[in-house]
Amino acid sequence: PEAFLAKSVIVCEGASEVGLARGLDQYWVGQGATSFFALGGAYVDVGGSNPDRCFVRGTALLRLGYRVLVLVDADKPLTPEIAATFHAAGGQSLSWRVGRALEDELFCSLGEDAIDALLAKACEAVGRDLVSAHITSKSNGQRTLESVEIGRLLEGYTDATRGLLGTASRIRGSGWFKSVSTYQEVARDIVGPNLATAEAAFQAIVEQLRTWIHAA
Repeated sequence: PEAFLAKSVIVCEGASEVGLARGLDQYWVGQGATSFFALGGAYVDVGGSNPDRCFVRGTALLRLGYRVLVLVDADKPLTPEIAATFHAAGGQSLSWRVGRALEDELFCSLGEDAIDALLAKACEAVGRDLVSAHITSKSNGQRTLESVEIGRLLEGYTDATRGLLGTASRIRGSGWFKSVSTYQEVARDIVGPNLATAEAAFQAIVEQLRTWIHAA
């Protein structure tokens, strides 16, 4: 409902994206920026599962006169015509790189110190045993949290390990960070402070989000 009182709206695929955007905004406020809320902004969570829903909701908001950005994962196909209708109406959208959900993007893009912090946050949020169980499940019994930690010391986080962590962290119904508040903390305390050492393509996506927010 708060979106109806806003000028600018970020339509998010799920709670994870809401938390990420809010946490990054809080990080930027700490760097001296004006908050998205103070600029007349609001977030809409469409409940996940289908990126088309974001574009349909975004188009409806555009027709009511709002400035709209859609923020979605790129691990599920969307209907090109639905996205085209939204863009033709003046909406803007951001998504992660092809085939990636948010968790994939974080574990594959951030620097090794940030990955250390993500794993520590996961253990804090859902418990070390569950984190290890998910890693074992998604590696078909080949890896554990302990083996990941040993590998970090010996060779750093390989591409294979990063991919595994992204997949293990987003098991449906029991994701490591799947709440607005947890993702807000991840974005504010881990992603924001470690952007400078992240992959350039990830930095570019986040910069587009920052630019859109502060153009409000």
